[in-house]
Amino acid sequence: MSELSPRTAQALLPVVRAAEGFFTRLPGVSLTSALRDVCGGDGDSDPHMLYCTDLNRIYVARLDLTEMGEDEMAYRLAHMYGHAVQVRHGIADRALATIRANRAREWELRTMVTQQVECIAGVILREAIGKRAQGPAAVAGGEAFTTSHWGASPVANGPRVSVGTAERESWFRKGRDAGDFAVCAAGEFSSDLILRALRP
Repeated sequence: MSELSPRTAQALLPVVRAAEGFFTRLPGVSLTSALRDVCGGDGDSDPHMLYCTDLNRIYVARLDLTEMGEDEMAYRLAHMYGHAVQVRHGIADRALATIRANRAREWELRTMVTQQVECIAGVILREAIGKRAQGPAAVAGGEAFTTSHWGASPVANGPRVSVGTAERESWFRKGRDAGDFAVCAAGEFSSDLILRALRP
């Protein structure tokens, strides 16, 4: 993270510290001027951040906060950590097995995964910057993360889920307001593995 500009570091470093304070084995964060060239992204992948699960790395496009507000940047990173918690601590494997066994309910189940990600992000961001933390509603231009933004290379083949900004915001606030991962059970996906993964 040493390559970050002071203003960008001010937005992101509290989120990194909060996430790593809660969990082990989380991805490192790297800045890049060529986001499309990492992890097999393409022109339809998220233009701001990608989480490469096989490399255990979050890549952040080299943006100045004149292009993206501090609140939005912090939320986006917290969202990526939400995926990372699921991936690194067995939740994503459980979810994938459930989806493969219930293809007719895939959209419903992926919605639950997304809800849990937003809830995790809310708890992390509250720890990072307090109850004033802004979530999906802080994103300019509509719902964020509807294109591929996480997965193994090529990340362009990763899930694409749209649940609407209001749904994302509701689950983000659930986590932020509670400040407790126990509230992040979403449908068939409980919070037990999240709680088990917390540092002692």
